[in-house]
Amino acid sequence: MILPSLAGVSGSDYRNNEAIARVGYEAAAAQAGFLRRFALDEGAWQEHLAARQARRRPVPARSAFVEVTGVPDRQADRLRRVLERRVGGSLDPGTIEAALTEWSARVTTPRPRTAWRSGTGPRGCS
Repeated sequence: MILPSLAGVSGSDYRNNEAIARVGYEAAAAQAGFLRRFALDEGAWQEHLAARQARRRPVPARSAFVEVTGVPDRQADRLRRVLERRVGGSLDPGTIEAALTEWSARVTTPRPRTAWRSGTGPRGCS
């Protein structure tokens, strides 16, 4: 196990990311002898990647409905209207983010934390 010393570092200390990464690399280098036994040659690595890809569940290509939670009803209705234009369309995260950006530009209050869910089956099924 690699245990770098991160005393004085918080989870939101993004400005020191290079120094934090350096500490992690140094801790890994100190454990290099132990870690070598887990190394794979190129063929075994490619086999591992192919097996991992085979286990992935495919993402539905099209959405069937939109459900919005986490915002007041009035805002949820507005957001639902924006997102429902994409029902039957792509579930690409970039497309969804564009819709959320479009919606937030219409809202005069600061953008609330929202959750969205899209599915391929009837409501209540995913």
